[in-house]
Amino acid sequence: MLSIYDSRVQAAAEVRPSLGRALRVRVSAAADGVLGLSDLRRYLVADLVRRTGQLHRLAVSLDSDAEGRYLTALNIHPPEQATLAADGADLCVVDAGTEPAGQAAPAESASRWMVLGPTAAEAADLGQPLAALAERGLDPLALRLAFLEHHYRQSLDLTWDEVVEADGTLRDWRHQVAVWAMEPSKPMAARYRAELTGAFDDDLDSPAALRSLRALAADGEIPPGSKFETAAWVDQLLGLDMVSEVGRVA
Repeated sequence: MLSIYDSRVQAAAEVRPSLGRALRVRVSAAADGVLGLSDLRRYLVADLVRRTGQLHRLAVSLDSDAEGRYLTALNIHPPEQATLAADGADLCVVDAGTEPAGQAAPAESASRWMVLGPTAAEAADLGQPLAALAERGLDPLALRLAFLEHHYRQSLDLTWDEVVEADGTLRDWRHQVAVWAMEPSKPMAARYRAELTGAFDDDLDSPAALRSLRALAADGEIPPGSKFETAAWVDQLLGLDMVSEVGRVA
């Protein structure tokens, strides 16, 4: 089951929706209405909660006031509503230093606050990343991958070199997946599927999931058909459109 770090008790704990199987997630809004790097990172974390929760048959709803068209470029599902107060949410995704006072102490009635590590960028134009990505001809999902390479509670000081590297990695993975798809289908690799699921269940450990995916790709004992099915399955959690080149490789 999905476990998330609880800053009140300083340990990971299982997520338990307050209303049946309905998990309500609140994301703090952008201060000036413009989605910058730290804003997009918060929405990505909420998206990872949604994807992992849905794997466990939870009905996850997201509350915030962001423009959906900016989020879909990163494969982030737009918010359903903009009215849920923080104290009415099961999880609240916020930046470091913005969580309410007193949340470090146990409080049974309070929402759980998912506090992200500090987010910064080396280059000024990464402050408005989507426009900068388009200008450089980079896939917006390269930014998603760059985020996933860092645990959400870690500090992130993003550079253009990292984003460019992520763009190349994304293209390589899509090509590999397309090549695997040309071979006969095989059942998913059970060990890797368990590793990948476990990584997300363990406080959204996306770096561990990516390490497992790289190990799968390099494992010579796993048939290509199994690699394809496993990669296609985990992409429902990663959200990187890894099957987008299937059928396009000669």
